[in-house]
Amino acid sequence: MKRKRGPDGRWYDVPQYCHVIGKKWRWIPSPEWRESGAVGETLVDAPVFTRANLDRANDLNDLWNGVHLERSGKVTPNKRRALAGSVAWLIREFEQTVEYRLMADRTKEGIDWAFRVLTESPMAQKDVRTIQAHHCKQYYEQCFKAYGHHQALRAITWLRKLLSYARLGKGLIKENPAFALELEHPPPRKVVWSWPELRAMLRAAFRANRWSIAMALSIAYDSSQRLGDVMDVQWSQYDGEGLDWGQEKTGTDGWTPLSRRTIRLLAAVRRRAATAGAELGPWIVVNENTGTRYSSRGPFGRVFRKIKKAAKIERRVTFHDVRRTVGSEIFAGGGRIEPITLHVPGSPAAKPYQIHSKEAAREAQGRRQRITEIPRERRPKREQFSKGRAKKL
Repeated sequence: MKRKRGPDGRWYDVPQYCHVIGKKWRWIPSPEWRESGAVGETLVDAPVFTRANLDRANDLNDLWNGVHLERSGKVTPNKRRALAGSVAWLIREFEQTVEYRLMADRTKEGIDWAFRVLTESPMAQKDVRTIQAHHCKQYYEQCFKAYGHHQALRAITWLRKLLSYARLGKGLIKENPAFALELEHPPPRKVVWSWPELRAMLRAAFRANRWSIAMALSIAYDSSQRLGDVMDVQWSQYDGEGLDWGQEKTGTDGWTPLSRRTIRLLAAVRRRAATAGAELGPWIVVNENTGTRYSSRGPFGRVFRKIKKAAKIERRVTFHDVRRTVGSEIFAGGGRIEPITLHVPGSPAAKPYQIHSKEAAREAQGRRQRITEIPRERRPKREQFSKGRAKKL
């Protein structure tokens, strides 16, 4: 503690790094702390130094002293202390809400990633009440440089959500500064798979004895479901003709007929299990290394990329692009929007037209079969090569 004279002429016992600037009390970190990411802030815009200002200054000193010691290697890195009112504190408060606990696993993965990036940034220790639009813009630019355009937009989306919680759930701010940003969105992705590429992927998967990749691709191509739903599909959803779906992300239900290719593949999996004397588990897509479903998208993605490399596919196509391929092929075959929503449910533009009809789904799938099946060359009829016909030719 140091004794300093305030702007009002009175003497105050204040923590280190507290200074009088004009008629304000400010906390100004040392050069070493600034290198660690500390930023000065105004403790009070008034001559009087209160107890709340004293507590805030002590909290800042404790926090950045620990951060500086961690960076210098003098202490074992520990989880940073979250100051009350800071962004890091707000994240922990939001994670205790019912809204967060009821989020789907896929949504939780996205928000946990965004919160992890935010916690590791200098903005984490900033007081929520002092955040302005230009701070959000700087954070977006940092994410853009580190992770790219799409991920930066994703980080800002969850920052907006967090600041909305600060406004509505905590009453800390009156307006959400993240909504004031005018950000450019990248053009929509238009990449689709070609049938030769999908066929090469299936063959490469079989050669590598990775039936799980072939099964996931075949089911996704028939149903256009997300990877998370494909990994979670169970034998109990299969009725011999199609699959009943309960989507993880949107909670919507639907039924999709399967192609002859996928039905034969499912039958082959059952025969292999019977031949080996093994019992089929509840999951259809099974990791060959563990004997159960893939634990997350990470292990599946690594195997998928290896199969793609073995199939000699150099284009930047992803598993999620199969979803766009299905809608494109239905339109190309003359399909209507209603059956497409059975294959691609969850689209906001298609929700008003969504129906649940197996007949419409079969019609849409039939149109796709006619344009995705490889046409066979028809042999000429025998009558065309009769003697009389040959003379005329």
